[in-house]
Amino acid sequence: PFRRSDGWVLCNPDPVGYANWYPVSGLPELADIELWVQPQNRLQGFGTHILNFVTSSLSQSPYTTLSLAIPAADKPFTDFIQAKGFTLEHEEITLSRDLGISPKGDSSLLNRIPAQDAASLLRKAYTSTFQAHPWFQPFETDSEVLALLGDDGFLVLQDNKAFAGISFQQSEATIEPFGVLPAFQNQGLGQQFLQNLLALLAETDTKTARLTIWERNQIAHRLYTSQGFEPILTNCFWTKRIKP
Repeated sequence: PFRRSDGWVLCNPDPVGYANWYPVSGLPELADIELWVQPQNRLQGFGTHILNFVTSSLSQSPYTTLSLAIPAADKPFTDFIQAKGFTLEHEEITLSRDLGISPKGDSSLLNRIPAQDAASLLRKAYTSTFQAHPWFQPFETDSEVLALLGDDGFLVLQDNKAFAGISFQQSEATIEPFGVLPAFQNQGLGQQFLQNLLALLAETDTKTARLTIWERNQIAHRLYTSQGFEPILTNCFWTKRIKP
C-alpha cells in the first residue's frame, strides 16, 4: 500500500482497497481502524493483505488493540473479521426523530451556552455522570469537546441538573452527550429534559434529531423511544488484541 493524505491505498495496479487508523480519545491503547475493499475485488485476499499491513504497521506503536465498526447488516464483512480473530465488543444503535411532530416540552426552561464557553463545563458534567459506565469515553482536552460540537453547536443545561451537547449537520441535529447528573437521576428529569430539548430544536431550522446509544443501555433506549425516536442503524464494534 502507498500513503495518501487520508489513509493507505492498495493497488493491483488500480486501487482495490483502503485502510487507515486513528487514536481514540481517552483510550490510548485503542486504534480505531477503517478497512475497505472494492466490491469487485473481494474474496481475492486483498482484505487479508490490508489487515496484515495495518497490524504490522502498528506493531511498534503504543496501541495494543484494534477496533473496527461494522454495520450489523454487513454479514460478509462480519464473517471475514471473525475469521481474522476479532471479537464483538459492543453494539451501538443510532436513533432518529422527526421534529415536525410537535414536542411537548418547554424550551424556556433551558440554558443554551455557546460551544466556546461550554467545553470545560461539559467535560466535567460528562465525567461525573458516565465515568462508572462501560460507554464512558473521556474528553482529554477542551478542544475535543469543541470538535464534537462544531462551529454552530452548543451546550444545553436545565437547572444545572441535566446537560446535552448539540451539533448540527445541514438540517439534522445530533445530541451527544445527553445526561442527568447522578444526584438528580431516577426523578423523571431525563424525560422532562428531553422533551424540553426537542422543543428547543424544533424552534430552529432543524428537521430531525439523532443520537447514538449502546445497545445494552436499555434505560436510555426506553427513554428515547418513548419520545418518538426510532432506530435507523446498528453498528457492531469488533476488537482484536495485537499485543499482550
